[in-house]
Amino acid sequence: MVVALFCLNIAMLAQAVSLKMNNVSVKEAMTQLKNKSGYSFVYKVGDLDTKKIVSVKAKQLNEAIDQILYGQDVVYEVKGKNIVVQKGQRQNTSKDTKKRKVTGTVSDANGEPIIGATIKEKGTANGTASDLDAKFSLEVSSGAVLEISYIGYQTQEVKVGDRTSLSVTLAENQQILDEVVVVGYGTTSRKNLTTSIATVKTEKISKIFVVRSGGDAAEPVYINIWNFEGSHTG
Repeated sequence: MVVALFCLNIAMLAQAVSLKMNNVSVKEAMTQLKNKSGYSFVYKVGDLDTKKIVSVKAKQLNEAIDQILYGQDVVYEVKGKNIVVQKGQRQNTSKDTKKRKVTGTVSDANGEPIIGATIKEKGTANGTASDLDAKFSLEVSSGAVLEISYIGYQTQEVKVGDRTSLSVTLAENQQILDEVVVVGYGTTSRKNLTTSIATVKTEKISKIFVVRSGGDAAEPVYINIWNFEGSHTG
């Protein structure tokens, strides 16, 4: 699951795309990006000027999208293989805005690297994910605030300021990790659970028989569950 999440974040936020076009329409640029990466633009007619002429020189998906949509009052969000474009004021996309590269690492309180953490510039669609070494690199605007998040950990906001290198430590979200899970042999917390979890819907169960062998109170209780099809487990 962790590997799948990591791959998804990388694909959505920092996929390598080599795209170079001069003086083409937005529509043509979108088609070329789809052919190169498999990502399709989704938008309402009228929200986007597809006849506008643009030039694109990009090495990453985010760069290509920003350059294709440059100068249009729209925002976008990557969902799966779709780039959903909507009317709205774009932030921090001007070519006049000075950007600089910020690098860093993401780890937990024990110093263990966190792979696949999401690092996003707050208020924008600009983001990336920590790699297999828990490292990241992102070009951000002046005065940027980074949001760093990962499942099971508290989201942290970091003001970049004048720094070009960051070391981020995420704290566990105890509310999630301490959630009690009822298992067949007692109760435990999610963070200590090492076995798989299965659920049985109540509508699948018609009768539950509690059987005590020999009538001795010291003997264990066995539960037989009969489902609506007449078969049982115990």
